[in-house]
Amino acid sequence: MKRDNLPHADIGALQARLDETQAALEARTRELEGARSAIAMLYTTLDSTTDGVLAIQFEPKSMHYNIGLVEMWGLPEDALSSMSEEELIAMQAVQVLEPELFIAQIRSRDRSAEDFGIIELKDGRIFERYVTPQVVLGRTVGKVINYRDVTQRVQFEQKMMFNHVVVESSGPMMWVDRQSRCVTYANQAACEMLGRSSQELTLLRIDDLDIYFSAQNVAPLDAQLHSTGKPMNFATRYRHKNGGLRNVDVTVSLAEDGDRTIYITSFKDTTDQKNAWR
Repeated sequence: MKRDNLPHADIGALQARLDETQAALEARTRELEGARSAIAMLYTTLDSTTDGVLAIQFEPKSMHYNIGLVEMWGLPEDALSSMSEEELIAMQAVQVLEPELFIAQIRSRDRSAEDFGIIELKDGRIFERYVTPQVVLGRTVGKVINYRDVTQRVQFEQKMMFNHVVVESSGPMMWVDRQSRCVTYANQAACEMLGRSSQELTLLRIDDLDIYFSAQNVAPLDAQLHSTGKPMNFATRYRHKNGGLRNVDVTVSLAEDGDRTIYITSFKDTTDQKNAWR
């Protein structure tokens, strides 16, 4: 039946359905354009991070990655699009210190569980690895693996730990805030010599311990420390918790501790030596 022969009501209904279909198509087109923009924004965001990100979909199998992953692992970007997960794991394994352990951890990982690990590479770098399962409607459909280069942080922590061990095992030492004159740190040797715990000492000001300390006396010393940048030596007397006075030789230098300046004072008990001279 030709359209010209259709009843007017049928023509109107057909036109209405055509208009609805057209509107639905236009709405769907806008949704797809929005989805494409969101995906493009997601990829841009992933590429802006220094972390290496790898997203793996289980079924159908596919991998998505950012430029950070390529750079961190030195991967051939042109070959990644056709590379399987097994091939990627093999390329990563040859770069780590313990390849067998690296592969075993991947093989034994529960698909539905989060995972965290430390990876040491042969070139000395250290990566943190976070694995997060991707769950849709209660079913694990993939995983996102995030690699973060923590080499500098780990090296800094190791250096700080080493420095702490050195300071704690050295002779008596205290740190004094230049502005407030408060003791901010005392090592074990300082605590033993002054008969106080570290907590007790950090509740005191240096003038609670040094009987000769005053703004007038410290001014020339402070000026010389600033002008020369070199440690200074002087003799004074520190007050023990029991009220006794100890003769000490002090070496003091200036240092920065975050946003504050501190005096680093190391000292030696010379009381017995001075008494012997009498």
